[in-house]
Amino acid sequence: MRRLIFSGLLIALTSYSETSVEATPTVLVEVRTSGSGMVAFSGQHLYLRVFADGTIEYDDVVSSVGVPKFAAQRSKLSEIKIKELVALLEESEVRESQGEYPPDLAAIDHVVTFDISIGRGPKPQTIKLTNFAPYLPRLKGKYPSKLLALVCELEAIRGDSVFRGVGPNCKSL
Repeated sequence: MRRLIFSGLLIALTSYSETSVEATPTVLVEVRTSGSGMVAFSGQHLYLRVFADGTIEYDDVVSSVGVPKFAAQRSKLSEIKIKELVALLEESEVRESQGEYPPDLAAIDHVVTFDISIGRGPKPQTIKLTNFAPYLPRLKGKYPSKLLALVCELEAIRGDSVFRGVGPNCKSL
């Protein structure tokens, strides 16, 4: 009798687990930011993750009094926005971007990095930007224009300026 009950329970659990497992959506692009030194937010944070189904996730500041507290946020992009982002990710200038660029500003009292990971099958493309300040006149031409367009688009998707980025300067790039 015990074997019969155990077998029935095992079959029920196996069937439940097989039907309740959902496929994880494909990540199109993920950006993590980290900061140390004289920065507003130190440590590593999820700046933005965009899935193929249009879902976006990011860390958001829920309290900046004392030690900042972060909470994960989710939202959804329109199909048109996803298509535009995919087209930008497929641009040859983005595909051929360097894996890491030298810092734009000397790391005297701070270091801020943006680590961009673009889903490209089993091996994602990674691009590391350190102390990113492409709007400085002396840096004109350092970055491919489509990479700058991608960074500006990711900042627009995130839709806020919790983390210091290039947002207000995107129009001048």
